[in-house]
Amino acid sequence: MFLLTPPACILENICTFIEQKNCRKALYQRYPLVFMKESVLNKTSERLEVIDVLRGIALFGLFSVHMQEHFELFLFPESQTDFLKALDKGVHDVVYFLFAGKAYALFAFLFGLSFFIQMKRQEEKGIDFKGRFLWRLILLGGLGWLHSLIYSGDILTYFFVMGLVLLVLEKAPSRALIILAIFFILQTPFVVLTVVKTITGDYQRNALLDLMDTVFKASVPVFSKGSFTEVISFNIFEAQKSKWLFMFLYGRVFQTLGLFMLGIVLGRSGFFSAIQNYTKQCKRALLTASVLFAPLFVFNRFVLPGINAEKVLIESWTIILASYANFAFVVILFCSFMLLIQNETVKQKLDILKYTGRMSLTTYVMQSLVWVPLFYGYGAGLYNSIGFFYGFLLGCLFFVLQVYFSKWWMSRFHYGPLEWLWRSLTYLSFQDIPMKKKLIEA
Repeated sequence: MFLLTPPACILENICTFIEQKNCRKALYQRYPLVFMKESVLNKTSERLEVIDVLRGIALFGLFSVHMQEHFELFLFPESQTDFLKALDKGVHDVVYFLFAGKAYALFAFLFGLSFFIQMKRQEEKGIDFKGRFLWRLILLGGLGWLHSLIYSGDILTYFFVMGLVLLVLEKAPSRALIILAIFFILQTPFVVLTVVKTITGDYQRNALLDLMDTVFKASVPVFSKGSFTEVISFNIFEAQKSKWLFMFLYGRVFQTLGLFMLGIVLGRSGFFSAIQNYTKQCKRALLTASVLFAPLFVFNRFVLPGINAEKVLIESWTIILASYANFAFVVILFCSFMLLIQNETVKQKLDILKYTGRMSLTTYVMQSLVWVPLFYGYGAGLYNSIGFFYGFLLGCLFFVLQVYFSKWWMSRFHYGPLEWLWRSLTYLSFQDIPMKKKLIEA
């Protein structure tokens, strides 16, 4: 058995000794299970940088959608010309097509992956990190709650609650996680309920959907005309209620659980340790997801609304199929990214996003702290003058500024400002942030 699968350390020494350029790659291809024991944590920062770049892309997608939504203030100015009206519609449709329901899903996947990375790193040090991770989640929830007082659409509190499930899943076999992930991503409970309604002819709309719509409508005058204290008062409870209703009723809760599990499984597989060895799998997944996405999107967007059936039934199936289409598109984005990032030119172009990815918490919160006061009535009230097109342009400009700020900051410090605070509170001690030293991954 030793001769069939020699220890990874011996293989490394042999490669170094004979200085054969492609030796490591060839041996990995022949003995993948041996080298799989070398997690992403024990390798150079290159693979972690791929994850950081992917997180940066997800941040841009999330921010683009938030700018289209005026950060939950769904009031928009009338376009002044037909050309601008068409431009607004085009930009809005493209942004929603690319990122709505997808950027958050990508974050959920990366959250599960990050959980695996943290737990694995501490396990290799002989540390049981469960208690510390729970405390870390609680801190994230506290920070998220403060953030949600300003921006009701905050996802930090959502990930805090959903992240508690990760502690239960840590030791679950990968096979079990894959089965559960499929169960949740397929929205199985909602599908069964909708099928039963279809068969029995029970077309009564879920009362919780009506409640959610009522709260969303009530938020418009508060956000557009209310004072700062009135906005905070509304966000403390009412806005939280509508957010959680949306997350549950639109399948986000089930999908998030499934994506968490896929993040753990992919982390365990060693995928990010040798992306180049998974090129065939990425191409197959990309093809499969594309074949599934196209009919799902077309049917859900253009065919289903025209079917002569009860509106409640159409709404239920629309929510389910939209969740399927979003997941398929996330797979398309992920696999396309993993294939493109192997090209050195593409890698160099996207490399700058790794700094924003490392400062994802700071970047995310900063977007709300700047733009909520700019859009809302208690601040500049720009909701009434910035449409979809100009909102997208301003969002791109602001994100570029954030990217270069992140690069400047990370060239001097180990962590972003909020990342440092979160880490310090996690360990209940001030973590040093020395200048101009090699970065330490949080």
